[in-house]
Parts: sequence; C-alpha cells; structure tokens
Amino acid sequence: FYLFLCAIPLILVIVLFILSVYKHYQARPDQCNAVFDVQLNPSYQVELNPVPTMFWNTYFTPKKHTELLLRDFWIASSYRSYQPCGGTNDVTSYKTIQNVLEKGARAIHLDIWSSTPDDFFDPSAEPIVRNKGLMGFVGKALDLEECCRVIADQAWNGNKFPLLLYLEFHEPAGKNKYLLAKVAKILYQYFSPRLLPPQYGFSRIPVGTIPIRLAMGKIIFLTNEYPLQS
Repeated sequence: FYLFLCAIPLILVIVLFILSVYKHYQARPDQCNAVFDVQLNPSYQVELNPVPTMFWNTYFTPKKHTELLLRDFWIASSYRSYQPCGGTNDVTSYKTIQNVLEKGARAIHLDIWSSTPDDFFDPSAEPIVRNKGLMGFVGKALDLEECCRVIADQAWNGNKFPLLLYLEFHEPAGKNKYLLAKVAKILYQYFSPRLLPPQYGFSRIPVGTIPIRLAMGKIIFLTNEYPLQS
C-alpha cells in the first residue's frame, strides 16, 4: 500500500503528459491548414489561387522574381516510371505509369531503346520502352506509343499542372534518324495541344526559367540526346 501511494505522483505525471500530447496532435490539423493561408507575396497566384508555400523551392528565392518560374516549385518525380518494383531485372507495365501519375508524379522517366539494337540505320526500327536488364521470360518491352497514350489520358485528369517527360535514349536509338522521326511523330500525335511556344524548344532557355503560368496544362520534353532532326 505504501508503494502504491508513492507511485500516485508518477501516475499523475504520466496522465498529464498523455493529455498534453493528445491536445497537441488534436490541434495539428488547424496548424497544417494554416500553412496554405500564408502568402509571402499576394501576387504569387496559380489559376487565381495562392500558391501553398510548402511547395516552393526556396533555393532560388522566388521572392526576387516578378512571377513564379518552374524552378520555384518542388516537383514530384518518378524514376523508370514503367517498372513497378526495382531498377534492374524487373517487369514493365503500362499500369505502373498510370499509377505513378495517379499518385501525383509530375516528372516521368522512360528509357527508349531500338527494336533492332544491332543496326544504327535500320528504317524499320521502332522505339520501345524497357530497361537494359529485363526479367527473364516475363519481362517484355513496352510500345512507346501506348506509353504516350496512357500519359496523355492520365496526366491532366483532374489537374492542370505541367508535366516533364524525360526520354533517355540508349544506343542506337538516339542515333537512328528514322527512329527519332517516329518518336517525334508519336509525341506530336498525343501532345501537340500541350506544347509550349517554339521559343522554348531546342534548349534555347534553361527549362527552370519557364514561367509557371505558361507551363500550366503543358508538357515539357527532356532528353539526353540533342534533337538534330527538326
């Protein structure tokens, strides 16, 4: 009984601590919502709504710009967006690309290979999407056109945020002019209404300096090969 009486103060301290923690977490939703009400500059608007400061990339100090640029935002990105599990010896899936977009990714990465990897000049070569190490028996390459169809159908479903599509070409895909022409035709077929004005093409300006108001609802292509063909 004496030990129980001595333990009462300790029990009270534990109860008070639990109550204080509970009240703290109960108040957190209001605190989190308050973040969206903070504006460093009232002129920072996207679609006439304030830009949540939690999405700002402060490395470039956006307060110095007259308008927000693409580089002023953190961008949710996906590496090898066509693979559901890992980076090597994996399967490929159109559904994975759709899932990545549904989860909010705004930068998609596709590896582009040639269907005839031993010939740099084969006019019949088709652009395919795969990793260098596909899983045996079940690992199959994807068709670039179908990948683009999935992206076009899903990327702006319910939002107007810009999309970055990084096409990483692997030899001989990046050197085969016939294959590159097919890639260009596919991209234009599915994304022509979402292209930026011509002055932003061919690396004329740094991608990060594109005004966000112009990039809304648009697609930006990035590659590891300079497009020598028009």
